[in-house]
Amino acid sequence: MKIKHFRAKKYAFLMLVSLSIISSVLVVSNAQPVKAQSSNAIYIRQDGSVDPSTVPIQRSGDIYTLTGNIAGNITVQKYNIVIDGAGYTLQGLGVAGEGQPMRSTGIDLHYQYDVTIKNIRIRNFDQGIHIGNSFGTIITGNDITDNGYGIAIFMCSTNKVIGNNITNNSNGGIWISFAGGNEISSNYISKNEPRGIWIGYSSNEVISSNFVTNNAYGVFIDRSTSTMLKNNSMVDNGQNRAR
Repeated sequence: MKIKHFRAKKYAFLMLVSLSIISSVLVVSNAQPVKAQSSNAIYIRQDGSVDPSTVPIQRSGDIYTLTGNIAGNITVQKYNIVIDGAGYTLQGLGVAGEGQPMRSTGIDLHYQYDVTIKNIRIRNFDQGIHIGNSFGTIITGNDITDNGYGIAIFMCSTNKVIGNNITNNSNGGIWISFAGGNEISSNYISKNEPRGIWIGYSSNEVISSNFVTNNAYGVFIDRSTSTMLKNNSMVDNGQNRAR
């Protein structure tokens, strides 16, 4: 009963933050060649099981560790867990062409909290990691390269993106929308088109100590309020912009 009450309070807080934002603005190192096992859709179910059970993911309590490269995407349906890539690669089917609908997300989680994603190499998805309506997520130590969007955060609060390599993603490095109170810090963000970091219709985001270089736009802040930028290194970007 305490857990249910805790979750209800957390979700209520998240929705309050999201509604407040909308109304106020109106709006890795195991780098071996990839010889992936074919898996396609993978789920970490609410009961903690991995489906299908044959994929190279080892569970120990609330820690899920990759034991090999995977060709497929992971949907997270359980809260309060750690997904440790151990330097292995999660490989997608490629990025959809211009004007085509998105086909795939590397790691997808909605309505979850306290999930840590670390030490994974994520390649060739329309979205490397997508977080929706969730809070307390930590994304750290990952290599997110050659996707459409690197990381997408939508209607979320109190998530942290710390110490990742986010490079050469064709639709943007980090995309934040209708969100509030998230932290983006100590990331290497390079060669993403058109923007290294895009923040839209959001408030109270903290962007600190990132190295942002060689993006068409380094940081683009769009119809957002109270965004804090501090101690970032922004080198050789086309420009930075706020509107």
